[in-house]
Amino acid sequence: MRQKYGIGAFNIFDIESMEAVVEAAEEQKSPAILAFAEIMGDKISIERVSLIARQIAQEASVPIAFHLDHGQSFEYVLKAIRNGFSSVMIDASMKPFEDNVAVSKKVVEVCRPLGITVEAELGHVGEGSTYGQDDDDSFKTVPEEVKKFIEQTDVDALAVSIGNAHGLYKKAPLIDHELLKKLEEVSKVPLVLHGGSGISDDDFRKTVREGICKINIFTEMSQQAICDTKELLDKGEYKWVLDCCFSIKEGMKKIAKKRMEVFDSVGKA
Repeated sequence: MRQKYGIGAFNIFDIESMEAVVEAAEEQKSPAILAFAEIMGDKISIERVSLIARQIAQEASVPIAFHLDHGQSFEYVLKAIRNGFSSVMIDASMKPFEDNVAVSKKVVEVCRPLGITVEAELGHVGEGSTYGQDDDDSFKTVPEEVKKFIEQTDVDALAVSIGNAHGLYKKAPLIDHELLKKLEEVSKVPLVLHGGSGISDDDFRKTVREGICKINIFTEMSQQAICDTKELLDKGEYKWVLDCCFSIKEGMKKIAKKRMEVFDSVGKA
């Protein structure tokens, strides 16, 4: 029986975050994914981040992919392709099924000849800030639509909504493991879990056993970096601004290593 494990996709935005992920992966002998979300494009340009990320990924001693996270439009996906991303996500999950299919298929048609893998989202992963409220904007993936979507788009991976949400959860997430099992049964491509920060270790391990192959993490890394840096400042144990940069890096690295252990990707590189 094939041993199942999950690969962490860790959102990055500067040199410290990139080095945190890659150093964690090298120390854990784990594959990893550097993920840059389109929403971060107003903080640092995709052109600049790609120059650094591609070099760091290429120099790593373990497999490191460079992935566009939550590309919102066909045009932005093209920008990622031109800047050397090895995989892309087109997120049209808020559109009607037919429109989601159309744009996802269009992205695949461009990426496939270039050897670039494509992730799409079916169902919509909402925000943790509204989790559990009556107006919660997330809705779960419908198993009957999965096979149809994959056949019509030919995507390489599919992000699903099973009770997960982005950002900080308003209350403990309730992962629908029975739904995940059904989705795994009908999907012929790897399944992806977004909104990983806040999900319990036990739930993570179960989702991996039940078919999740890629798990996105950012908020948890960010929170740890903030906590560690605040402690550094409170203690007065700093001299240069670089001390804060190193604290941020080590905080993010700490979480990346921990998640690799929980996802059982340690030693898989």
